[in-house]
Amino acid sequence: MRIKKSISLIIIATVYVIALLSAYVFIHLSPGRSIFLNALYADLLATGIVFLFSIIFNNSSIYDPYWSVVPFFILMYWIFSAGTGFTAPVILLLIVMILWGTRLTINWSRDWEGMDHEDWRYKKFRTKFGRLYWLVSLGGIHLFPTAIVFLGMVPVYYFVTAAPTTINGLYLIGFAIAMGGTVIELTSDEQLKSFKKEPGKQGETIFSGLWKYSRHPNYLGEIMFWIGMWFFGWGAGNIYFWTIIAPISMILMFLSVSIPWMERKILATRPQYQSYMDDVPSLLPIKFRKRK
Repeated sequence: MRIKKSISLIIIATVYVIALLSAYVFIHLSPGRSIFLNALYADLLATGIVFLFSIIFNNSSIYDPYWSVVPFFILMYWIFSAGTGFTAPVILLLIVMILWGTRLTINWSRDWEGMDHEDWRYKKFRTKFGRLYWLVSLGGIHLFPTAIVFLGMVPVYYFVTAAPTTINGLYLIGFAIAMGGTVIELTSDEQLKSFKKEPGKQGETIFSGLWKYSRHPNYLGEIMFWIGMWFFGWGAGNIYFWTIIAPISMILMFLSVSIPWMERKILATRPQYQSYMDDVPSLLPIKFRKRK
């Protein structure tokens, strides 16, 4: 029996409330541990609980909103535990993180069809790995993104624990880049939705708006958000410049995993997409000359 989308969203909300409450209880039962490790272990625990519900409902897409939901709670835990307070720099970061997370979560809820829908990539994993699917789901679909996002939050941790009180240039740059990335994600997603609604556009490739300059402007916006988070960390002190490994890891994930997967799928059904790939850059709207 098909589950209504409204009921599906209630189920998802319930799963995440259980996962977050479990993480909260775990933290408060673990006194004496650093707030960094507490957040990491609680993050892994919450991921494990979401994974259990993925098994129960036989749908790994239950994990999909985790990416945009959890960072806010990690940030709030660090702010209160470190005693940083809501200073001007902290409010600056909070604003952009709330806007980014809310927008991304709403976008997911609009596109998700319900408990009967599972991401096409996960379906391919089921076919490819058979009995090993749930092991692959745990490592590749649940734990890997959790690790990448937590790594992306490392600069934020150093920013918060540095207890910033005044806004500096790097904080402003970080805010501008992260906010710009959020706007780019919003704009590109809305442009794609509008394009798909146009008559006769089913199966066609969008070649307008931001998509005229980048094949994946939504991914570009996401990368920009995490680069912005790094600037906040760097702004807390030059000693934290090394946390640049966080956005670099994010970039590598999109370039080596997300984009190739997506484009292989598109090419399998739309061979004409190759001409679009030849004309439009993958991420940055910059064309490099190919060697002959």
